[in-house]
Amino acid sequence: MIKILKSSDKRLLGVLATLAISITSFFSANAFLGMQPHLNYLIFIFSMRILLSFVIMDDYKLSWSSATAKSYLLKNIIGLIVFIISLPVFFVIFKHPTIIFKMLLLELIFFLFLQNTVMLVYRHWLLRSAAKKEKKAVIYGGGKAGQKIADEFNDTEYKVKFFIDDDEKVRQRTIEGTPVLSKEKF
Repeated sequence: MIKILKSSDKRLLGVLATLAISITSFFSANAFLGMQPHLNYLIFIFSMRILLSFVIMDDYKLSWSSATAKSYLLKNIIGLIVFIISLPVFFVIFKHPTIIFKMLLLELIFFLFLQNTVMLVYRHWLLRSAAKKEKKAVIYGGGKAGQKIADEFNDTEYKVKFFIDDDEKVRQRTIEGTPVLSKEKF
């Protein structure tokens, strides 16, 4: 169902997910600190996140289903910029800067944790349910090229059973749960 959504629908889902995560992190931070939550704080934080995502970072063109390290980094940068922008605004407007700082910092930590977790779970769920892995593949090379090939297999019926690599530094390790073996074992 999610794969057939148009890009505008996915953007709406991204905004709704950001809203849900912002609400959860905001109320969790306030409850943790024993503060009375003010909706104007939440509205400011949420609107800044959406504004930065759409206008400055052009972030919502990135789909969560194809999230990469760059996607996570962009989302974290947006969260940090919103935190940095919010600090002086909240310090000037509100009388207790210490508690506001704690609330904003805790909200940021909760938000980034929830956002990254939701993105990882969504991507994992989508990739697992996308294709039945009926054929097996072995990739020669556990470096960046081999990892890119393995990423390409995510949307196919091939399941990467293991990597083969000559480099002793890479052997006996795993790449996203897939073992790297030496060619001598064959």
